[in-house]
Amino acid sequence: MKIEVGYLPKNYFSGHFPFELDGEYIYSVEVDPCGSDPTGFYSDWMKELNQFPIYAVVTLDLHTQEEIDRLIEKYKIDCSVFLIGNESYNKFILRNEEQFGVLLPYFYAIGSMNDLAVWSLKKDIFSSDRRKVNTIFRRKTMDILVATFKGDTTLFWITYDGDGLDIISNHPIFRTMEDIEKTLPKGVEMSVVEYEMGEDDIE
Repeated sequence: MKIEVGYLPKNYFSGHFPFELDGEYIYSVEVDPCGSDPTGFYSDWMKELNQFPIYAVVTLDLHTQEEIDRLIEKYKIDCSVFLIGNESYNKFILRNEEQFGVLLPYFYAIGSMNDLAVWSLKKDIFSSDRRKVNTIFRRKTMDILVATFKGDTTLFWITYDGDGLDIISNHPIFRTMEDIEKTLPKGVEMSVVEYEMGEDDIE
């Protein structure tokens, strides 16, 4: 399997993510699975990182909720309703690779529909707040997910249309491309790309 990995420019942050970031974060990375099965790779990567529990906040999808509820019961997954304003989301605590693996296809499907699918390693960094935020079109006040970075914190977000996986972290395993490559599962070939912002992009 081949993937492309690159550091995101700093000005990429304004209005791009469907959440706010609090605290200090150093590394911002985008992973492109290059048309390969992303769910298999993401699941294997979390297994390789082995930083459970994983905390996930995902849009509550009524079309698949019954299936998800069956998996929650079968695999004894901790799940609660997480409110952002008046919107309801599923909040999961995934304590091992099996629990993460069975729900990841649903996370990916929801993220691919441009709904929220985000998770963090080892600690719950998620809360909600009402803030003035930059959106792609304008600045407005809204209820939004907030991720707070303290110590070794890492967040993964399935990007718009499911095209990739964005990582925001202050963990040293993302310090260099060589460090990132060491974390990948066997059989994954990594190519480094450089992302640049065009003149018409958000600053």
